[in-house]
Formats: sequence, structure tokens, C-alpha cells
Amino acid sequence: MTDGPRPPGLTSREAAERLAAEGPNALPGARRRGADVVAATSAPEALAALGQARPHVVLSDIAMRGHDGDWLLREIRALPDPALSAVPVVAATAYGRSHPAERTRAAGFATHLAKPVDPELLCRVIAAAAGR
Repeated sequence: MTDGPRPPGLTSREAAERLAAEGPNALPGARRRGADVVAATSAPEALAALGQARPHVVLSDIAMRGHDGDWLLREIRALPDPALSAVPVVAATAYGRSHPAERTRAAGFATHLAKPVDPELLCRVIAAAAGR
């Protein structure tokens, strides 16, 4: 899937399987299980990396400085590339009760995880969102 050159720091195994908009150490459990993780420190950075990473799933925090996870989801869905615009986006939030799962699913997220997330649960949710 990622045939072209990638910017420095982006890795791929066939294609990047995860794109995290939570920072460089967001998914150590997924990395330990063999997933390629592309991390971004902001929603705009995640959006910019999306075309190069070609992820199977995006994991996005809901609350981020500047643009939030809802903005990132809307921007992804508006992309002209049908493969990118349809990528499943999983929401992660520390707000739990104040940002219920029903609200994130209604917004178009594939599923909702309340932080802190158990690494095993995270891997199962990402695999399910990727259809594996």
C-alpha cells in the first residue's frame, strides 16, 4: 500500500497499521505486538501523515490542543482518496462520562475507548476496527 517514499520517521510493514494522534509513545503495547505505529503530536500533523502512512486504523484522542479529534475525523472523511476517507477512526478520551461512547459513535468514530486503556483491549479494538 505504501509504494512511494515516506518522510523521515514514518515506518511501514506493508502499510502502517496504526496512526496515533497522541504522541510518539502512545502505543507501546501495539508496537510490542508487531504493529507499525506512526505517531503525531497534533491533529493537523496526523492528517498530514495520513497520505504517507496509509494506515488501516487511526487512533485519535478526542481532546487535543488546537484541533480536536472531531476535527480530525471530519477532515479524514473529506479526503478525496476513498481508501483514506473510509479508514476506521477509533476515539480515545480521558473524559469517559462527559464524552459518552454513544456520542463518539454518532460522530462517526468506529468505537470509543476511555483512558487509561488496557493494552490488550486496545489491541483487540484496533484489530476489530481493521477487520482482523
